[in-house]
Amino acid sequence: MDNKPKKLIWIVEDDTDQSFLLEERLHYNGYATRSFPTADAAIIELEKLKYSTDQKPDLIITDYNTKSNNSGLDVIKAAAAKELGIRSIILSANDIEHVAMAHGACGFFRKAYDNKEMVAKVNKVSAMTPESKESQQVSR
Repeated sequence: MDNKPKKLIWIVEDDTDQSFLLEERLHYNGYATRSFPTADAAIIELEKLKYSTDQKPDLIITDYNTKSNNSGLDVIKAAAAKELGIRSIILSANDIEHVAMAHGACGFFRKAYDNKEMVAKVNKVSAMTPESKESQQVSR
């Protein structure tokens, strides 16, 4: 049995069905997940990381618009401010790939996305080292 700790992925998605399906697909592929219904909730948890990095995510997959005061871009900015090497993928129904990548996302998916392609991208991004982030941005 593999005793290597599972990589933790935070999912920021206000659509509970989308969040559930993404969680299930990631669990099936060996990832641990934690979900947040809004960008605001994820940012609050990111603030707590200054006291402990035990629950630091390896990757954040965030919807751009989560019907809260903050957007997915605010989540990736807050994660970057922690300087802990947390990578991110942005999801959106809108064509905002250039905006997401300009704000430091390692990947972008336009909804509706293919689950197999999403897992392949998660595998690629979660395997990236901080030094390779800029040169290996991936998008669909």
